[in-house]
Amino acid sequence: MLGAQELSDLLREKYAIGMKLSWVTDCLAFLNVQHQTEINSWTSDQLAQTVFGQFLLCDLNVAGDGVLPPGIMVRSRGALPWQVLIPVLFRYVP
Repeated sequence: MLGAQELSDLLREKYAIGMKLSWVTDCLAFLNVQHQTEINSWTSDQLAQTVFGQFLLCDLNVAGDGVLPPGIMVRSRGALPWQVLIPVLFRYVP
């Protein structure tokens, strides 16, 4: 099974997200308790997909770690050379 750092690197590469290492460690501990019997037989992709699902349900202020390059706020134009997952706050006002 992947360790927290390897899993974090895989998620950054596969899903273009950055996660705090402490959150990934806690998530792995949670999954080990919830899926004791089968987690050791999961492939790296299955584990990454499960952790990604947990990430989508969590508070990004707790789990997220920046993936944008330094100085992005002062750039007026440009495109990033990679995909980025960006949370969007939506508020419905009738």
